[in-house]
Amino acid sequence: MKLYLRMLWRELRGAPVRALFFVSCLSIAVAALVTVATVASAVEQGLRAHARELLGGDLSAESRSRPLPALPAELKDRPRVGFAMLSTMVRSAGRSRLSELKAIDSLAYPLAGALELSPAQPLRSLLNDDTVLVARELLAELSVEVGDTVEIGSRGFRIAGIVVREPDPRGFTFTLGPRVLMTRNALAQTGLLTFGSRVLYKVVIAAPELAESRLSALAKQLGESLGPHVSVESRYEAQPALRASFQRVQPYLGLVALLSLLVASVGVAQIVSAWLAQTVKDTAILRCLGMSPRELLALYLGHVLVLGLIGSSIGALLGALAPWAIARTQPAMLPAELLGSGFALLPVLRAFALGVLVPVLFSLPALLSIHTVPPGRVLRTDAEPLPMPRRLQGAALAACALALLGAAYLQTERWDVAAIFSAGFAALAAVLALSARALVRALAGLRSARLPAWLWHGAAALQRPGSAAIGSMVALGLGTTVVLSMQLLQDTLDRDLAAALPRDAPSLFLLDVQPDQWRAVEQLARELGATSADSVPVAMVRLTAIDGATVDKLVKARPGNPNTRAHWVLTREQRVTWGATLPHDNRLLEGALWSRPGVDEVSVEANFARDLGVKLGSVLDFDLQGVPLSFTVTSLRSVEWRSFSANFFLVVEPGVLERAPHVRLGTLRIAQRDERMLQDRIAGTFPNITVLRVRDLVERALEVLQQAALAVRVLGGFALVTGIAILVGAVAASGTRRVREAAVLRALGVRRGQIARLLAVELALRGGVAGLLGAAGAYGLTYACSRFVLELETRPDWLACAIALAVVMALAVVGGLLASVRALVVSPISVLRRPL
Repeated sequence: MKLYLRMLWRELRGAPVRALFFVSCLSIAVAALVTVATVASAVEQGLRAHARELLGGDLSAESRSRPLPALPAELKDRPRVGFAMLSTMVRSAGRSRLSELKAIDSLAYPLAGALELSPAQPLRSLLNDDTVLVARELLAELSVEVGDTVEIGSRGFRIAGIVVREPDPRGFTFTLGPRVLMTRNALAQTGLLTFGSRVLYKVVIAAPELAESRLSALAKQLGESLGPHVSVESRYEAQPALRASFQRVQPYLGLVALLSLLVASVGVAQIVSAWLAQTVKDTAILRCLGMSPRELLALYLGHVLVLGLIGSSIGALLGALAPWAIARTQPAMLPAELLGSGFALLPVLRAFALGVLVPVLFSLPALLSIHTVPPGRVLRTDAEPLPMPRRLQGAALAACALALLGAAYLQTERWDVAAIFSAGFAALAAVLALSARALVRALAGLRSARLPAWLWHGAAALQRPGSAAIGSMVALGLGTTVVLSMQLLQDTLDRDLAAALPRDAPSLFLLDVQPDQWRAVEQLARELGATSADSVPVAMVRLTAIDGATVDKLVKARPGNPNTRAHWVLTREQRVTWGATLPHDNRLLEGALWSRPGVDEVSVEANFARDLGVKLGSVLDFDLQGVPLSFTVTSLRSVEWRSFSANFFLVVEPGVLERAPHVRLGTLRIAQRDERMLQDRIAGTFPNITVLRVRDLVERALEVLQQAALAVRVLGGFALVTGIAILVGAVAASGTRRVREAAVLRALGVRRGQIARLLAVELALRGGVAGLLGAAGAYGLTYACSRFVLELETRPDWLACAIALAVVMALAVVGGLLASVRALVVSPISVLRRPL
């Protein structure tokens, strides 16, 4: 062991450049892995540590569109705060803005957590039935200040202050507008609580002394007593939607981060291969001195393992600090209050272990090549290599495959996703490797007489033994593919959403229009230049049973938490319309429309029917304001949702619901320059009507997508930087050979500048081939994802591809030249005097 450690130290000390780039590659990749793991863990810890503050209490219940039932007697005496939340128009001096109202019934709000106001005064001193508190952005939108008056519904309110921060993390949800805080009495005076108003009713209860088991049992009991349409959660289950969002996003961000590690592993394997190729003579000497291939493998494997430990340690340290760095620099993406105060050791250790094991396993094929080095190589350079045992080759490939699959599973905890990701990565790497090899051979095969000497030399240098060109190109190509595909996909989404409005699409949606208001609304819109004004009736119903099975029973039979779509489709308030014909963008898939006399029929959108678990002939029972209704599914249809027309999951035949309580959904089309004017006039004339500008919604969706894409691109950037580090490492690993080549060229009269030019051409060709392959791979992935997953049209963004190609080439040249400085400055005579 003493001899082994001494020889291991000799190997580490004798190759500082190789060790530098080896460690750099791994530290970058492991930092990406640990960043994702620690952010997710820190948020989970934060949600647990601040659950009471985020929930605003200890127990909450909420219901949409209908007030909550009476609470059980054991909870009535506990401190509680009730809310009514809805979106509506806020007006001032002829201008309007869609906002989110939050009406509270107690000035004890919040029961837990902090409400930060400006001016910094107690809530009860600022808020009353005649005042409101608003978010700062609403002041800018309406050009008002604290002390001014705004109109909400049918009356005005004085702005008493600004809501700086609330307990609930609204930054993680898609909100329709800035917050307005008012009292429940004030909301009742606005006239907004009419039939059909989309109100979320919520109550938060304080029970700080109850332990987790007792509180969870109480939450379950409360949920059962209030019914399936009421969502109940305790402080130990706070923010389930936020938790679910992180749980959905984390595996995919983890896979993007894993790409950095895989790219680093490919590059590490290439660096190890180039290193072992240069140490063939040393290996042969050790074989002559009596060391067996197994002992040599242990020596070189220990070298790789030590460097892996160092690189993973540095990366783990950097990644562990990432959550707090992100919270400080990007508070909109990751608020600091969501982070826990503790340090999650397990995610860091898992990423650290992956950072050590995966590169080592990827390096096994190269390490096992020492079996092919004959001892006779000491005396004869043309000694035949020894055959590699097949079992060792198979074991090395199996180890790489298992490392890939196991790492993907650890990131996703799903074998199906891990298998798809592993197969996709292997296929992409294989395609890049084969393509790179073909391009390199094509370049090297060009006739030298038809190329300038500097270009021919650079092309031929790619194919010489020990150049590690293919591996570095594959690694850099993978990094380029990841980063560029994310950019192209975001550009596709941005372009599609920006141009998503068809020419005949409505400009504005009008919600909560009372039936007797529509004629006046239509007349006003026509007077102001609207080219189209249409409306459809909308009734709100609750699903009570499917084919005789109650919703309660169906919900209990479905796995998952109440926030999943499987439960949501059953418990949501269903909005139905009716008409003799279907909208123009609906297409019948199965069944017939209104063809069964004596049967109340309903047409169901096909995907919604699948989620409900219904088919042709199924009977759906509904409750409409206490009146039971029953409909038979007689047709299934598809809907072109991107048409932005008024579409519904459920359409019933005419003659059934016309006399039922309902509202109308209006759609208006007007020139873009007149949209704001029409919104302000409607909001001022009809205070109860909520106006949604479609273009504003599209822009808000683009903002959400851009935030999500930023995280993916940052993680993908780790892969690109890793690829550059690998290319530079491959160049540095062949430093001895490059020094001798440069010395020979200098002796033949070639100047330093010309040698640098030759090196730059070789490096540019490496980067160019990698960038070209990466751009092709990125476009292929973007096309497949856009066409078959998102169902969007995509076209090549040649400018982005050209920029990516130029950037990769420039980075390759700059990094490679920096790694070759010694070859350019060394004295030729000092090199040529050394024995071969």
